[in-house]
Amino acid sequence: MSGAVSKREHAIRAQELAFAAPGVREVINELTIDGDPGVQRYSQDLWITTQLRTRMIGDPNVASVNYNIETHRGVVHLIGLARSDAELERVTGIAASIPGVTQVVSHVLSITDPRRQRA
Repeated sequence: MSGAVSKREHAIRAQELAFAAPGVREVINELTIDGDPGVQRYSQDLWITTQLRTRMIGDPNVASVNYNIETHRGVVHLIGLARSDAELERVTGIAASIPGVTQVVSHVLSITDPRRQRA
């Protein structure tokens, strides 16, 4: 989970609800506690996400469909499945090069990661 909530209690409740969903084995909580970022910040974050998605689609060395991108206050959160370490390095490098990005947080698993195995 990423984004912002107005109160700590909301972040805790969101995590509880996520864990309660059938089949959920792990919840990564990247929620921040802050107020409404406003339309301008939202627009900047949307622009960053769009730029990253466009660059990934245009890169023949990246399977862009394997990635989910969320941006909040300039922090890009990547979630997905990388075909290789080189692909993940490429994606994080592209993300970091976009103006306005302050941090890249990767929760991307490699295709060979044992956490992908069903319990």
